Amino acid sequence: MKKKVLVTILLVGLTCLLFSTSPVQAATQAEIEAAISKGLTYLVAQQQPDGSWIFFGGVADISTTGLALVKLVDRAKELKLEPFDNIPGSPTYYPYANNVIAGFDYLFSNASADAAGVNFLGQIYSTGTSMMAVAATNNSSRVISTGLLSGQT
Repeated sequence: MKKKVLVTILLVGLTCLLFSTSPVQAATQAEIEAAISKGLTYLVAQQQPDGSWIFFGGVADISTTGLALVKLVDRAKELKLEPFDNIPGSPTYYPYANNVIAGFDYLFSNASADAAGVNFLGQIYSTGTSMMAVAATNNSSRVISTGLLSGQT
């Protein structure tokens, strides 16, 4: 039995050596940037006219919108751009700023506040992902322009 196992291991190892004709190489920085660009292009193409992103079943979803915004804001920060700067020619212009603004407008149109604080549809998960997006902006002075919290920072 032990001999059979040893022979099997040797055969599998030998097969792996025979079929590994080229070494694996990491992606180049250009390939990484191209993949990120392609992913962001796809992501913004999925945004709905109301600023939301949908989850399975075609329903606009607070959590999915929050997570999409986390990525869009994070990418702006990686590039040292302002996620809300939609003015072409500005040194911090971000090409996806209008998507970010529309997404946050959607989130805050579904926000409410009570003695415990701000929440999104009263759901912990939706509130958590939305607050991740808000925190990612690192912009505590931005004024909310829609919903029950309109006018607040």
